[in-house]
Amino acid sequence: VVPKHTITFDSQGGSPIDPIEVSEDVAVTSLPVPEKEFNDFMGWYKDTNWSEKFEPGDDVFVTEDLQLYAKWVPVDLTASVEGDPHPYDTLAGAIAAVPRTDTKTKVTLYKNVTEKFTVENAQYIELDMQNNTLTCDNATAITNNGKLEIVAGNIVCSACSSNAATVTVSASGNLIVSGGHISATAKNVIKV
Repeated sequence: VVPKHTITFDSQGGSPIDPIEVSEDVAVTSLPVPEKEFNDFMGWYKDTNWSEKFEPGDDVFVTEDLQLYAKWVPVDLTASVEGDPHPYDTLAGAIAAVPRTDTKTKVTLYKNVTEKFTVENAQYIELDMQNNTLTCDNATAITNNGKLEIVAGNIVCSACSSNAATVTVSASGNLIVSGGHISATAKNVIKV
């Protein structure tokens, strides 16, 4: 009878992975891959210091019970969209991913940014800025029936090169600021 051994997994905050049982005479050619929001999985390690990586392969056999630990590296994250596991490296990309359903969707901003973006018709965005500052680049707009609600942060509309940065709010668009403020010079925030 060929001895069997158990490999258990500590996903270090990632999705749980059930233990597997392997026979000593069967190579460990692959291992399950956990998931962790806004992190890249870097592999399984034999210790929590990640000094000895466990690499599956055709010539890898387990001769004793084994505990493995996941290693994660956070992705460089600018913004995220509620209910969307994809990390966004721009606020504009996150806002573009919000569905046009008139349902309020939370977008979280993780750092100070200078960008231009458009809140489209029927998008309702609650922008949780986590006390960061959004400096509006040229041509930032909130179009017909678009809504942008700012929570815990600041929008700054200042000159960008020779042109004034502009937040344009259409006649039926809305810009709501709660727990933050808009700092703007003349003509930089326009309701048309």
